[in-house]
Amino acid sequence: MRIAMNDLKLDSLWVLHPGDKSWPLDAKIRSVSGNDFFWGSLAESEFR
Repeated sequence: MRIAMNDLKLDSLWVLHPGDKSWPLDAKIRSVSGNDFFWGSLAESEFR
């Protein structure tokens, strides 16, 4: 994921999964549950 971020010049990366909880995988990589993504439970400033 870090290589992809570097190659694509991304500031952050979210990994969407069907689970119920979201958690950080790295300083700028986050595992995001479908519920949080679709229903807006994520904080607006997570990666800003």
